[in-house]
Amino acid sequence: MLVCLLAMNPQAHAGETPLAFGIFPYQSHQQLLGIFSPLRDHLQQSIGRQLTIVTAPDMKSFRDRTRDGEYDIVFTAPHFARLAEIDSHFQRVAITRYRTHSVIVVAKDSPLRQLSDLRGKTLAVPPATAIVNMLALELLRSKGMQAGRDFTLSEQENMQNAMFSPLRGDSDAGVSGFSPLGSFDQRDKLRVLAKSAEVPGLIIMAHPRVPKATIAALRKALFAFGDTAPGREYFAITQHGAWLPVDDATMRSLDSYARQARN
Repeated sequence: MLVCLLAMNPQAHAGETPLAFGIFPYQSHQQLLGIFSPLRDHLQQSIGRQLTIVTAPDMKSFRDRTRDGEYDIVFTAPHFARLAEIDSHFQRVAITRYRTHSVIVVAKDSPLRQLSDLRGKTLAVPPATAIVNMLALELLRSKGMQAGRDFTLSEQENMQNAMFSPLRGDSDAGVSGFSPLGSFDQRDKLRVLAKSAEVPGLIIMAHPRVPKATIAALRKALFAFGDTAPGREYFAITQHGAWLPVDDATMRSLDSYARQARN
């Protein structure tokens, strides 16, 4: 299932096929539309081309649809961006100032106080292809704890469900990214038990078929987004900080996670 929202833009070029703007499914479909519609509106007004927001039912499907060329532009996880660059020759557009890290959360009144308290407990996680899942498990391994031996994993459809799980009593703790936690409507009922190491932030990439001139226009629009009222509201909600250029060292640092994301 694709979620699609097509906004009519009087400045868009008549007769041109809208660009498919694929959004990484880290939240529910309706929440993604609410968060990213202002960004979509700003971009299409700036480049004079209509954009259609689309997503996928899960992270693996999003990875595969990116590879298969279903999206012209993608807002994606950093390791998926590197994978798209290596395997499908996607072009870099911009990266968030925000750096990605995993948070392990518990209900505010949970008796768990440190990572070692997770022994014998259940940890709700987003799919294995999610970089926040990889980061959380790296953190736990660094403390001598292995999934299946010291604690049980309960895989959820997305980060939102992983955060809901301890609130419903279905698990003892959940894993999310810091940014999705900030926009979670029940975040005040959660407490952060631990944070992982940081990796580069979320990235916008463009399919090889997107013209260089369009990519240049997208970059200009993204870098100016924070100077607009919708941009300031967007950054307050997402905690993404700003849109910045993407360099070679940043992308190379994601190679090990990109390899894991292929599976």
